[in-house]
Amino acid sequence: MKETTPLLDQYLDIKRNYPDAILLFRMGDFYETFYDDAKLVSEILSITLTSREYASKDVPLAGFPIKAADQYISRLVKTNRKVAVCEQLEEPAGGAKLVRRGVVEVITPGTIMRESLLNDKENNYIGALKAGEDGVSLAVSDISTGEMYAVEFGDAASAGDYVMKLSMSEILSEREESGLPKEKTRVIGKSYFEAKEARRILEEHFGSELAGTGFLTASSASLSAAGALIAYLQESQNRSLSQIRSISVKSALGRMNVDYQTMRNLEIFERMNGEKKNSFIDVIDKSKTAMGGRLLRRILRSPFCSAGEINEKLSYAEKFASDKGMADEAAKFLSRLGDTERINSRIASARAVPRDLILLSSAVRELPSLRRILSGLSLEGMLSPHEELEGLCGLIENALDRERVLSGEKERYFKRGYDADYDELLSLSTGTSERIFRMEEEERRKTGIQNLRIGYNSVMGYYIEVTNSNKERVPEEYIRKQTLKNAERFINAELKELEEKILSAEEKLNSMEREMFASLVSEASKKCGAISLLSDELAETDIACMNGRNAFENDWTKPVVGDFDEIFIEDGRHPVVESVDRTSPFTPNSLSMDKSVRVILLTGPNMSGKSTYLRQNAIIIFMSHAGMFVPAKSARIPVTDRIFTRIGASDDISRGVSTFMAEMLESANIINNMTKRSFIVLDEIGRGTSTFDGLALAWAILEYIHDSPLSPKTLFATHYHELTELSSKLPKLRNRTTKVRKLPDRIIFLRKVVDGSTDESYGVEVAKMAGLPAEITENAMKILKLLKESELDVKEKMRDVSQMKLFAEEKNSVRESASEEVMKRLSRTDVGNTTPMEALMILGELKKISEEEGGEKK
Repeated sequence: MKETTPLLDQYLDIKRNYPDAILLFRMGDFYETFYDDAKLVSEILSITLTSREYASKDVPLAGFPIKAADQYISRLVKTNRKVAVCEQLEEPAGGAKLVRRGVVEVITPGTIMRESLLNDKENNYIGALKAGEDGVSLAVSDISTGEMYAVEFGDAASAGDYVMKLSMSEILSEREESGLPKEKTRVIGKSYFEAKEARRILEEHFGSELAGTGFLTASSASLSAAGALIAYLQESQNRSLSQIRSISVKSALGRMNVDYQTMRNLEIFERMNGEKKNSFIDVIDKSKTAMGGRLLRRILRSPFCSAGEINEKLSYAEKFASDKGMADEAAKFLSRLGDTERINSRIASARAVPRDLILLSSAVRELPSLRRILSGLSLEGMLSPHEELEGLCGLIENALDRERVLSGEKERYFKRGYDADYDELLSLSTGTSERIFRMEEEERRKTGIQNLRIGYNSVMGYYIEVTNSNKERVPEEYIRKQTLKNAERFINAELKELEEKILSAEEKLNSMEREMFASLVSEASKKCGAISLLSDELAETDIACMNGRNAFENDWTKPVVGDFDEIFIEDGRHPVVESVDRTSPFTPNSLSMDKSVRVILLTGPNMSGKSTYLRQNAIIIFMSHAGMFVPAKSARIPVTDRIFTRIGASDDISRGVSTFMAEMLESANIINNMTKRSFIVLDEIGRGTSTFDGLALAWAILEYIHDSPLSPKTLFATHYHELTELSSKLPKLRNRTTKVRKLPDRIIFLRKVVDGSTDESYGVEVAKMAGLPAEITENAMKILKLLKESELDVKEKMRDVSQMKLFAEEKNSVRESASEEVMKRLSRTDVGNTTPMEALMILGELKKISEEEGGEKK
């Protein structure tokens, strides 16, 4: 545009540097947007799109008040938009002078530092993904806490699963990645990931400390991803990233691998319907600090997998569980603490406000009380002395007026006596009203105008107002400045001189206050390492206290966890079901598996408690590895490297995957990644396809897991009752069923898991309970009877060992040539165009080949 105004020129100059961002342009008490930004903001926020004439042209405008900025910025960022906040960098001087402006921060979903936009107990992660020849790497950071690390994966699918599990807010990539959520992915230039430049950026940011982290020996993909992430953050923050002080490559060793699907199936963070209420974490999270809440979520995403570490955490919880009074006292103390971890990050990045320093000081002052509690529980080692922070605490308390800061005052928060020059300017500033009052009294006396008054506004400054009825008595030295309907406004030399002194004092005071606070923050930043250690220790203490209180309040028991093979859970309960449903007592059930029992086949009708039993055992193992007591009478849990679950059925519409394909993909993931230390939960395998296809697949998967040299402990729930016959052929399989009491007119679910099996699904009875009309259920019973009479006797087939192994690879060499002939004949067969009669003839031919070959070898 050629025809603009100085204001628009300023806006357009700034906008050119942020073409991909919505520019919020500060104009007084509002943030305004112009042109296309205005149209977009109006649409997203549902605010009025207006226009204003600039240089004879109408320019689209949309804006909102500064005081409501956070809620509007939050809504913009949630749509994955980049928002550049442009502030006035100087106070308006009046007249036609253009106020200097500049962008002070760029906000994206993963770069939020504003306290009001962050969830206290959740990390706000941003990541950068790089696929290289040596694998796929993901660099991860939370700039609000200063955390940064890289994770290396063998393939993109594993990286995508990690992204989902971490609930990342934003992922940077050099191209669209199929395994990443599109709504959170931001494609940035390939130059960000260039290896040489990435290494330079990392060395420049971390300095000599980088060599000490060992990160320089990481894969080239990790270096590229981390460098790209730091470069992106530096561009967005427009200030120091000093809160990110170290980086490492996070290893999966020592941690249980729990994939996103298992997290979802066990409803760890949210229920299957997406609600967070009554999820596992909703029930157990009694943490009192923001740091503890975030640590809890990190532990649940990657539980411990070392017997030593698990038992250490359990011993901490046991100490708190042993003394409820002490635990409750510790919880009250912890609940009074501020978020020292994020306060530390704001100090390091020079974003701290007076309230941050006051809260930090308060936390340090209360540490002796917490040490007393920990000492009483023989847990002195959980909290370091932190003498270096006591000096900082004294400096803060001497400088800042606690009451003014916590009441929300944004200025004049330094104490009198802290700085003599500050005190002098403060006296001049705070004495303004008295000086004006004395001048007003003097002018009334000199002029005889009793209703003369001295006022102030931001446009004119200070003025003398005289009503029209007294205009004749106005002295000649008064200079007229404004005419009103009923009065005139003037200034004189004395008022002008006083105004200059007052405004000068205010300006100097504001400047001095900023400098003094910056100096205070600088001193605090020298203690960032100690504050970081304190934050970690408080978070660990919070989690141990929470685990102990949960154990005491819910009657949970300390599990025995070790490097043995057997698992024994006596009278286990589901922690969420038991907590949420208080109307009836929870029916406990036990689980026992050792070298002789590797697979439990669970049958029973719907609503009888099968799924609860599956989940509760997985969650009890999960809880023990998170260092928590468990809902059981007693528990002996082996160190488990992975928990796999395949529960329920749902389409994956985003990938165009059907229910059955999703089921098979999840099953394949389990089969291909299970180890002898894994725990597997499979529910209703094969239900997504036809009856016989599903039965065949369930049979084959069950047999494969049982016969595998790895032989992982597996719970397998099914409605294919025919599979119970496999117990006579598979020595390490045991049948269990949910007990049901059948009455003449209804059934009662006892929700007790017992030895044995069932060949009844009670589907029609359940339909009656659901309220289906009697006409339907009676007809269903007749149809069911007919189907059972004409049903293929699958159980007889399953008892025939030769049928079970028809296509299995035989170790006996006498069968090898026959197998080759069979395979050749099958490879020539077009199964898709074969009629049932032709299929029977081919089967007969294959049988004949097998018999003839067998006769020759005899």
